[in-house]
Amino acid sequence: QEADAEKRGVEAMAGMLQKVLLNAGKLKGDINALLADLTGESLKNIQNLNLKDYTALILAFFKKPELSDFFSSIASLLQ
Repeated sequence: QEADAEKRGVEAMAGMLQKVLLNAGKLKGDINALLADLTGESLKNIQNLNLKDYTALILAFFKKPELSDFFSSIASLLQ
């Protein structure tokens, strides 16, 4: 059961990441503000990142263990 809950959590996280990346243009202001807040960087610095660094920052956010734990907890509640 725990493995199934973890799998569903990872799938939910992957789906969320895909939606964020596909809608990045619409959400860019909000995403930039979130990334600036989380990293302690200025909004201007986040806006000026090249695509490789920007994408790496988004991926790093989604790989945070806390986020994985959050989605696993939600998945286990949905059983």
